[in-house]
Amino acid sequence: MSVKAKSLFTRSALVGADANLIIKELEAQGFKVSPRGAGHWFVTPPGSGSPFVIALGHAKGRKNYFPIAAMSKMKSNGFRWPPPGREKEFGFPEPEPELQPSPDGKEHLAGRFVNASDEELGLTASEVQQQAADFRLQELGWIRFDNYQRSVNVGNPAIANEFSVVKAGCIYVSERKDGSLWCFDGQHRVVGARNAKVEALPALIYRGLTRAEEARLFYVLNRDRKPVSLIQLFKSRLEAKDPIAVEIQRRVTEVGYALDFQNNFHSGSIQAVRALEILHRWNVLGRTLFIVRDTWDKDRDALREDVLVGMGAIFKCFDKRVDEQRLKNKLAGVPVEKLAREVSKLRYEVGGTGRTHYARVILKLYNSGLSPANRLTPFIMPAMPPVRMDEPLAPREAE
Repeated sequence: MSVKAKSLFTRSALVGADANLIIKELEAQGFKVSPRGAGHWFVTPPGSGSPFVIALGHAKGRKNYFPIAAMSKMKSNGFRWPPPGREKEFGFPEPEPELQPSPDGKEHLAGRFVNASDEELGLTASEVQQQAADFRLQELGWIRFDNYQRSVNVGNPAIANEFSVVKAGCIYVSERKDGSLWCFDGQHRVVGARNAKVEALPALIYRGLTRAEEARLFYVLNRDRKPVSLIQLFKSRLEAKDPIAVEIQRRVTEVGYALDFQNNFHSGSIQAVRALEILHRWNVLGRTLFIVRDTWDKDRDALREDVLVGMGAIFKCFDKRVDEQRLKNKLAGVPVEKLAREVSKLRYEVGGTGRTHYARVILKLYNSGLSPANRLTPFIMPAMPPVRMDEPLAPREAE
């Protein structure tokens, strides 16, 4: 039975139409699989690995599927999927061909250098830029891509919608001996520009490179890049007077907390700015922060993203049905650490996200002692709103 590649890694949480096929492959690779009951199995990795639990369940009328968390757990214990050499049989694309060896004799594969140290690579990102033969405004119609970079969905409209000439910077292009132009860093920007009807971008042009040397430069450029943290991006938005960032900071200060820009990790300081923006977009930021403060004061464990979003999801789902005083009373004396242990257990047994399990664990406490008519049910985790931490957002009404 064929297992389509797209069903293995989509966000629908389905990993294969027939989980029995994967169980069979687990056993073929030396794993021991035994039923535990209620759709769960014990899996013992070959060698000295620790046993773990995976779950089968039902979704959208389909019996036998693996949650992505289960597949990730199996892979972290040495499971190889798809089986090596059988990619095509299971609907996966065949592995990319190896690059030609560079003059130094080292083997290169998809921009990764086998057993090569930084000293052996001998280049930094600034040195790569200095070696460019030319800098010019390059027309994009002639640009081609090689397979040592990540694949890009050229038809994705979001690439064009999110494209910005200001943020694009310059691309890196290799002019090969036959005169063809190959972008070895910046292909997503090129595709975004094309889809946005932009005809040219600034480019550093290199000449005389082999394909393997292009891959080497791609590796060095991406190895040396250091992503900016979300909290620092949020700080820049505050400096730019972004209305959403300013409103979030006002709410945080109003409750008696502070944003932690310096990684001081003091009590009452928050770095989970993504969670704060999610709560703001749900229109529950103030209620959530007040409940957390009145329950756990300035305990930093209570100010982590999963806890904040889990608590906010309850307000988003049930709104005015939530008796805030009852919620405080039920959580009084229950340390966040205890909730975290319960959430960790649930994630281990059934997978899923921490924020969803925090919401369910808190609701279980809230509903205890209530009649069925007064319980907050059913709980459906609200959809995550789009959160863009790297650019200003449109203003919205305050809570």
